[in-house]
Amino acid sequence: MNKGWVYLSLAVFVAVFLLFASLGVFDDKTKLTGFVIGGNCTESWSCTDWRTCIDDEQTRTCTDANICNTTIDKPVETNSSACVVCVENWECTDWRTCIDDEQERECGDLNICGTQIDRPNVSQTCEIIAGNCTESWTCTDWGVCMDGNNTRTCTDANICNTTADKPIEVNVTGCVVCVENWECSSWGDCNGGTQIRTCTDLNACGPEIDKPGDSQSCVEEDTDAAAEEESTTQVTIEESKAADTETTPTPTPTPTPTPTPAAPTPSPITGGAIEPIDLSEDCEGCVLNDRCYSFDKRKKGQYCFSDESWENQTEFNQTCSDNFECKSGSCTEEEICTKPNFITAIINWFRDLFVFGAPLNQTSNETVNISS
Repeated sequence: MNKGWVYLSLAVFVAVFLLFASLGVFDDKTKLTGFVIGGNCTESWSCTDWRTCIDDEQTRTCTDANICNTTIDKPVETNSSACVVCVENWECTDWRTCIDDEQERECGDLNICGTQIDRPNVSQTCEIIAGNCTESWTCTDWGVCMDGNNTRTCTDANICNTTADKPIEVNVTGCVVCVENWECSSWGDCNGGTQIRTCTDLNACGPEIDKPGDSQSCVEEDTDAAAEEESTTQVTIEESKAADTETTPTPTPTPTPTPTPAAPTPSPITGGAIEPIDLSEDCEGCVLNDRCYSFDKRKKGQYCFSDESWENQTEFNQTCSDNFECKSGSCTEEEICTKPNFITAIINWFRDLFVFGAPLNQTSNETVNISS
């Protein structure tokens, strides 16, 4: 390549650079942007709200988001035609009580002009004139008797800063030691391993030095076993009353000995705490040894099914449709038996060890129909 062309190109580049520098293009990047884009830059203006009218004029600030460095479409930033002078309208509260030779009040502009040119004073000096302030004292209840006296606090609502009519705050003559007298309700039901009760001091002494405990730990009972035991007790009472009625002897000249009641026929389920009810004409449940057990009744790891047969209870993580089908006594919404909690496991262990005899069904998971 001819060296002359190289020198010529270099001279042209330097000349253009100097021209741009003289125009200040390199001093401001925004000018460089405008120069490069040229007429392709579209102004995009956004303005703040009009400010408060000052000297019969409102102002605002407008900014071009595209920084075109042109003002062809720029909105106006001053306005004097629509300017309305806001007239302040102040309203003040009454002066407060004079404290330390000064009193205050609060004032607000109802027109909310944003200016405080005509705002009244909110503080002023004052002087307490004897006889003009009437004391108004209120006192708390007497506190607990300590070291032979009790105290209270008295306050002057008018803050007169005088104590001419102030009541006494320390009592050393009528102080009587209060003896706590606590009365407690019965313990509530066991809930989450804890039961609570309410205790009240009848003398209302205030301190709780001798207050009895109002909570204690407990072990939750098997609700199904408790319900069955209650049902058994009720049935036994009713049967006893019926037996007394049936066996009442008829008076005769010769004394007749009271007949000894026959021993009840033992049930195949031995050791249980729950006795079944007498079989009626139509048994809606499972029949065993001429006795009727209601549906869903659980006995030694089995339960009375709706088809009048005894079914084995389901183990952990097996499918189920109701709580009584699970050994843990809990069937989830996904119809899976949950794992028995610690307390339930202990109760089941003791029940298997001491209470019940042989289960109804001795053959693995097969069911036994004992309705006949």
